[in-house]
Amino acid sequence: MTVTENQKQGFKDVFPVILKLPIVMMTLVLTLVPLLFLGGFNLVIINISELQESSAIKG
Repeated sequence: MTVTENQKQGFKDVFPVILKLPIVMMTLVLTLVPLLFLGGFNLVIINISELQESSAIKG
């Protein structure tokens, strides 16, 4: 199957769909909030384990 120049789709073609459908934007926001919380919590645990000089806290 050959792809002509008109059939090529890039990542930029996704943005109008994201902006047009509010459920997609809401899903992205509701996914990113817990991701940032877990990432921040992980960094705190790593920092505490370095302060205590104990790698057992990380495990």
